[in-house]
Amino acid sequence: MKIIPKIQKDFEWVAWGPKEIDVEVKKYVETLKENYKKIKEIPKKERTFENTIYAMEKAGDVGYENNGISFLKYVSTSKKIREASHQAVIWASSQLAEINNDLDLYRAFKEYNPRKENLTDEEKRLYKNTKIWFENKGFHLSEEERKEMVKISQRTSKLESEFSKNIDSYEDHILCTKEELSGLPDNYISNLKKDKKTKKYIVSLDYPELVPFMTFSESEKKRKELAVKNGKKGGKKNLKILQELLILRKKKAEILGYKSYSEMVVKHRVSKNPENIKNFLEETLKDLKPRVKKDTIALQKFAKKELGLKELTFFNTAYASNKMKKSLFDYDPNITKEYFPLDKVMEYMFQLFGGLFGVSFKKNNLQLWHKDVLSYDVIEKGKPVAHVIFDLFPRPGKFSHMACWNFMAGEDEKFRSKNYKAPVSVIVGNFPRGTKKNPSLLSVGEVRTLFHEFGHMSHDFLTRAHYAAFAGTGTDEDFVETPSQMFENWTKDIDILVDMSSHYKTGEKLPVDIQEKIKSMKTFMKAGEHYGTFVYGVEDLLMHTTHYNKDLRKLSEMIDKKYSMVKPNKQSLHPAGWGHMTGYAASYYTYVWSLVYAYDLFSRFKKEGVRSKKAGKDLRDKILSKGGSEDEIGQMKAFLGRKPNNKAFLEALGVK
Repeated sequence: MKIIPKIQKDFEWVAWGPKEIDVEVKKYVETLKENYKKIKEIPKKERTFENTIYAMEKAGDVGYENNGISFLKYVSTSKKIREASHQAVIWASSQLAEINNDLDLYRAFKEYNPRKENLTDEEKRLYKNTKIWFENKGFHLSEEERKEMVKISQRTSKLESEFSKNIDSYEDHILCTKEELSGLPDNYISNLKKDKKTKKYIVSLDYPELVPFMTFSESEKKRKELAVKNGKKGGKKNLKILQELLILRKKKAEILGYKSYSEMVVKHRVSKNPENIKNFLEETLKDLKPRVKKDTIALQKFAKKELGLKELTFFNTAYASNKMKKSLFDYDPNITKEYFPLDKVMEYMFQLFGGLFGVSFKKNNLQLWHKDVLSYDVIEKGKPVAHVIFDLFPRPGKFSHMACWNFMAGEDEKFRSKNYKAPVSVIVGNFPRGTKKNPSLLSVGEVRTLFHEFGHMSHDFLTRAHYAAFAGTGTDEDFVETPSQMFENWTKDIDILVDMSSHYKTGEKLPVDIQEKIKSMKTFMKAGEHYGTFVYGVEDLLMHTTHYNKDLRKLSEMIDKKYSMVKPNKQSLHPAGWGHMTGYAASYYTYVWSLVYAYDLFSRFKKEGVRSKKAGKDLRDKILSKGGSEDEIGQMKAFLGRKPNNKAFLEALGVK
C-alpha cells in the first residue's frame, strides 16, 4: 500500500473569506447533484458495487474543501467568516435534505444485487450501512410521508446548527478584585484579562477559567455568581429549540415505524434497543450509588466541620472536594501542574504511543488557520503516512470545548486501489495559554483530557479502512469513545506520570511525596465522577423516549431530585447549554457504555505492561486500524482473547 500524503494545496480553504465559502458550498452541492445523476443513469444490467454503492459513498467527496466549509465556524478568528461558515452549513443541510430524498437514487440502490459479486466483508458492511441509510430516510414510505421527512430533516438541521451556535457564541463573565481571586495560582491570575472600566479581573465561562475558579476560589460569593451564570449557557432560546428538536425527532421515528427516536438510533448498534441501555444505566447506577453516597456523606461532614459549609451545593462541591483531598492527602494540584508543561507532555505522548504503534511524529510546515496551531506528520518507515494538527488555546468565538475531528478520513484513493489517502486528524481545545513567565501548565486532569482526544486521533491516523465511512472513528457510536477512554488509563499509571513529568523551571521529575499522594488518591471520589455521566445518560434517554414532549426544566429537576446528592442550581437552564444534544442525541450513554469496554481493554496492558509493544501492535492491528470496517465486539474479542466484561471498570472505581 502506497500512502499519499497531504500538501499545502489541500489546505487552501484556510484562506477563504465569506465569498469563497459561498462559492465553494454551492459548488459542493452542484457536484453532488451531478455525481448522483451519473449513478442514476446507469442501466440496471450494468450495475456493480463500484459504480453504485461505492459511487454513492464517494459522491459527496468533491474535494476536502467541503470539510473546510463547516470547520471554519469553529476555528476562524474572523466573526464574519465564522458566520459565513455557519450560514453555509445551514443552507447546505437544507439542500442535502432535498437532494437525498431522491426515489431514483433509491431505485438505483435497489437495482444493485450484491449476490452477483464476490464482495469483501468490508464491502458487505458498506452495502448494509447504505441500506440502513435509505431505510432511515424513509424511501419505503408514501410520497406524502417522504415529503414530511424532508421538512423534518431541513428544520432539524437548522435548529441543531442554531442550538450549537447559541452555546459556542454565548459569552458572560464575572468581575473580581485581586482579593476575590484568593486561592487561585499566580499563573492563572496572570492569564486573566482586566475590565478596562473597573480594572477588575475578568473570569469567563471558558473551561480553562471556569473549572479552576470553581475548584480553588476562596470566595463563595463569586463561585456562586460564576456557577449561576454558567448554568444559563445557551439561553432560554435553546430550551425552546431543544423542545422542538425532541418533538421533530420523535415524529421522524414514528413515521419510520419506531416507538421512539432512541429506538431508531440504536437499533443497529451494539446496544440494540433502549431497554438494554436503560437496564445498563440503572444497574450500574445501583452498583455505584452506595459508594457515591458514602463519599458524599464523608464530604458533607468535612465541609461542615472544616469549612463551615452548611450543605453541599452546585457551587461549592468541587471546592470542598479539593479541600478534603488536600486535607487527607496534603495534595495541591497547582504544585503538581508545574511538573506538566504542555510541550513536554506532548513530546512524551508522542514518544509513548509512537513506541507502542511503531510510528514517530515530525513537525511540518503547513500554513493553517492560526499561528498557535501545531502540525505534525506521522512517520512510518521514514515516510509520512498521516497528519495530526493541534489547536489548543482559547480565542474569542472559537469552539469552546475539547474535541477531535476525523478531518480528512483515510481511504483508498480509488476503488480497490493500492494507493491510500493519508488521513488528517485535528484536536481543537482550550488549555491555559502560557505567558512570558510561565509556559502552558496542565493539571493531571487536563493531561488526561489530552490523552483522551489523542485516543480519537490515533484511531483516525492509524486507520487502514478502505472506505471513508469506516475510517478511524467511523464506528458504531457506542464504541467510538472506547479507544479515547482507554488512552486515559495511561495517565492513571504512576510510572507513566513520573516518566512524563518535567518541572517547567528545573526539569525535575515528580517528587516521591506527590507520587505517593496521587497513588493514595486513586479511588478518591472516583465513583462520583462517573456517577454524573450515568445520570446524564438517563436524562438523555428519557428525553428521546418517554419525555420528548415534557417540560425540559421539570425533567431536569426530576432527575436532580432522584439522583443528585447535593443541592442543585434552581436558576439553571440545563439542558440549554448541553452541546451533546445535537451530535450525541440519544447517544450520551455511549460515554459510559464504551467506558466499560475501555477499562477491560486496558486490563491487557496492566497484565502485560503499559509499554508492551506486543499489546500495542495488537491494539493497532486488531482495533485502531480497523475503524468501523469490522464488527466492534469481534475486534475486542480478537484483542482480549475473550468476551469483554465490566470487572475492570468496577474494580477501578473501588466498587467491587
